[in-house]
Amino acid sequence: MNSIGIDIVALHEVDIQRTVLPQFYSKIITAAELACYDAAAMPFYQYIWLLWSVKEAAYKCASRLQPGLLFSPTRTLVSNISILATAASNYGPELQDDVIIAQVEVNGLQLHTHSVVTENYIVSIACTGSFDEVQWDVRHIDDPHPDNQSAMVRQLVIKELQEYYPQPCNIAIAKTIEGLPIIVRDDSIVDDNMPLSFSHHGHYVAYAFVVPRRFKCLKVHSEPLPGS
Repeated sequence: MNSIGIDIVALHEVDIQRTVLPQFYSKIITAAELACYDAAAMPFYQYIWLLWSVKEAAYKCASRLQPGLLFSPTRTLVSNISILATAASNYGPELQDDVIIAQVEVNGLQLHTHSVVTENYIVSIACTGSFDEVQWDVRHIDDPHPDNQSAMVRQLVIKELQEYYPQPCNIAIAKTIEGLPIIVRDDSIVDDNMPLSFSHHGHYVAYAFVVPRRFKCLKVHSEPLPGS
């Protein structure tokens, strides 16, 4: 079963001074993860929120496979952090920032993540399959009210999903009992073949879903990512 998770952190919404306090970041990262910090790569506060984003995305991905899983940042272990140059990735020429890859262990499940750090946000994606099959995007919105965040991300993903179905159909987003988003077609057909995930924070919303190989037209970003 394929699964996916995405998380976004709007950097203008975080408290930098609080983030760098040991009593704060010790609730997010482990001693081993702290030892992996490279000051030349990014500011410390960004590293903390990068790992938070990675762990949150991995948790969302694992939750679809392990219903009832509880999120524990310090038990979600990140390792093998490295940079995959944009030229070596499959995200298209619009993405100017390097992709940070990592391995994550969540309750015995091994996952891989891709992250992008910009001056405005950090976004991370975790999936069980190939990242070549992942369609994702980040958008800036004017109104950061939670109701608008939720409405906008659903509107964006539904518009994108319509490009992948060969015949016109009514697409909606529902939730499972566990609160995970699912695609509903024509009011009754649940498409388990295209797992998806949402995230929003401040003025940014993000989505990711898996495009099965049976869909021959795999789209790349049609518009530049904000902040890239």
